Amino acid sequence: MSVTIVPPFTVLSNLYGMFLYLLHMNFKTEKGPTYSFIVEWYDPYATIVRTYVLGYHSGDNSVEMYDQKTHKLFLKSTKVDDLKLSDFYLGSSITLLSRTLRIVDFGDNFTEKVFVGKSERCVAFIRPDAVCEAGHIISTLEGKGFRLVNLKMICLTSEEIPQLFEDPVDYTKLP
Repeated sequence: MSVTIVPPFTVLSNLYGMFLYLLHMNFKTEKGPTYSFIVEWYDPYATIVRTYVLGYHSGDNSVEMYDQKTHKLFLKSTKVDDLKLSDFYLGSSITLLSRTLRIVDFGDNFTEKVFVGKSERCVAFIRPDAVCEAGHIISTLEGKGFRLVNLKMICLTSEEIPQLFEDPVDYTKLP
């Protein structure tokens, strides 16, 4: 009789791999599709940033979390009513059980394909004479189905505008 000794890390690694495999398989169960994200949480007691893999089951609004470093279960599948699929995008902060988690990356290819296909990056300019209508413009965009993330407002001088474009631009002639 031969006995094979398996190092503990191999067992943990295999369990973690199995968890990721199940997340990636995206079973069509009562939980619906599962989306996976890499999230960070700042631990104020240890003064370090902890990284987790968060699995979101869109069918029943439940989440589960695994510590990415130790591959241990951090939060078993828990139903959360205050989260919805539109809350999950790169750079967003979500609050889960009084912890503010920041989404820093996608956890798998399936999630990346689904979410990257729905998003784009762009720069929009509002003419100086329309700045007072900025709120109305933003509301109109959101009403048309656009989700505005990391919106920033800056004021450019006439000297800075040509630096953004290859050809000279007369901002008074922009629509």
